[in-house]
Amino acid sequence: MSLKKLKKSGLIFFIIFSLIILAQAFYWLFANSGEPIILGMPLGMFFIVSLIAIEFFALQVLYYVEKKDSNAKGKS
Repeated sequence: MSLKKLKKSGLIFFIIFSLIILAQAFYWLFANSGEPIILGMPLGMFFIVSLIAIEFFALQVLYYVEKKDSNAKGKS
């Protein structure tokens, strides 16, 4: 992967990750009700837990992509 492409994908990942974190800060704008119970949690709590899970899996993908890239550079 070229340096330019790596920078571009890193910037895109950073923007998406930042938006996910901001969504957690402002969840009360669209998940401010305690009534729909999803998996035993109020909507707001379910929303926060699901965003944290999305962040975890996104970081795992980023880790494996960077690991694959560094292994490819080491072999050549």
